[in-house]
Amino acid sequence: MLQPYDPPLIEAGRLTVGALLQQHGYHTACIGKWHLGWDWPSAGGRKVFDRPIANGPTTRGFDYYFGTDVPNYPPYCFIENDRTVGLPTARGFSERVPYFSPSREASGGLSGRVYMGR
Repeated sequence: MLQPYDPPLIEAGRLTVGALLQQHGYHTACIGKWHLGWDWPSAGGRKVFDRPIANGPTTRGFDYYFGTDVPNYPPYCFIENDRTVGLPTARGFSERVPYFSPSREASGGLSGRVYMGR
């Protein structure tokens, strides 16, 4: 299982089902969860969300992508092709529980449980 913000699991150039279908003239799309890693952009040691995200599904055989990275881990946002749809929320719904944020990720990883609901 990949952790939040891990790099791509599928090597560049490796044949995927999407790429195989493209080779035979199909238009491809992936809708849902892409839990196979991305190269999230960073600036000053922190993840940034206003830039394209490299090496996701649109570079692994899909013409179009809409979904999430991992819905129960940050960043809490939808992604269309190689960009977040708006800026993500960095925490769960409840202020009373520990949460994971990009700044914690940069300093060493998860430091608490992540909650999506109340």
